[in-house]
Amino acid sequence: MDSGLKQKIDILYDYLHVMLWSGLAALLIFFALYTIPNVRVFQAKMQAARILDIAAEDEALCTKLAMGKGTQAYAQCLPAVQEFRAAVEKRFFEHFDI
Repeated sequence: MDSGLKQKIDILYDYLHVMLWSGLAALLIFFALYTIPNVRVFQAKMQAARILDIAAEDEALCTKLAMGKGTQAYAQCLPAVQEFRAAVEKRFFEHFDI
């Protein structure tokens, strides 16, 4: 191989190497500045959405079982469903050591 061509390839390789490492450094800086600070906010939003979804599921189950809102049976159904869900989640977490 021609030594001039080999020298150009080496220079190109060095530039490419520096560009890739610079890109990685820029990505890590971006991640540190913009993503990490928002992780807690995202987790809080997801937890709030999960709580609302669970509450809607519990209400839908009691309504599906012909216990209309405002009735005594409905008032007894919601705590029973919530207690059952908590027991199932506890058993799940204990089983998988979470």
